[in-house]
Amino acid sequence: MKTCCLLFRVLTFALLAASSAIAVPVLTLPETNGNTQAIANTTAGWSFTVNQTIQVTALGLFDDASVTGLTDSHQIGIWDSSSALIASATVPSGTAATLVSNFRYVSIAPVTLLAGQVYTIGASFLANSFDYSNIFRTSAVFNPVITYGEARTVLGSGLNNPVDSGFGLEQGVFGPNFDFILAGGAPELDTVSATLPLAFASMLLLSLKRRRFRSL
Repeated sequence: MKTCCLLFRVLTFALLAASSAIAVPVLTLPETNGNTQAIANTTAGWSFTVNQTIQVTALGLFDDASVTGLTDSHQIGIWDSSSALIASATVPSGTAATLVSNFRYVSIAPVTLLAGQVYTIGASFLANSFDYSNIFRTSAVFNPVITYGEARTVLGSGLNNPVDSGFGLEQGVFGPNFDFILAGGAPELDTVSATLPLAFASMLLLSLKRRRFRSL
């Protein structure tokens, strides 16, 4: 009886640990190609189509100088197909924002993006900004929950919907990024975070079986 109770507690812990995995970024950038370039007095980013309803939980910006951080603060926004700003945040200068794989993130209240809809993400850059975006890439990796559209930019100060098609930057202006979870709160689990708790539970279960066998 005690063994069953202990096993139930172990499995409950494992499932809770697996379900608490953090959100994951929609975009990752391999280190093999692409150029970094300052984009001044512009809101720059990219369009995308959502293949599965998701919730955006954080907005981020590429940080080429990850040790010293960003030179300026930057506004990040996501617009829907009617040009309504539905999510926004400011990534501060320096190293205060969380750094994950060359992007600095700030958390936001979850914002739902609907499957089948087209959205645009953009980041504002000051006229004299020394913060760089990663452009002309050919191997950006997108999570399959979205389909990449095209580079988007628009000139002007402040945060504006980048409606222009990239100024020839067909391979993308990868300054802005975002983290997400699947709609309904279920995280898009990475392999490690999902596997480790369950593996831990399996080892404990095996240990309990061995102890029970020895006691017979």
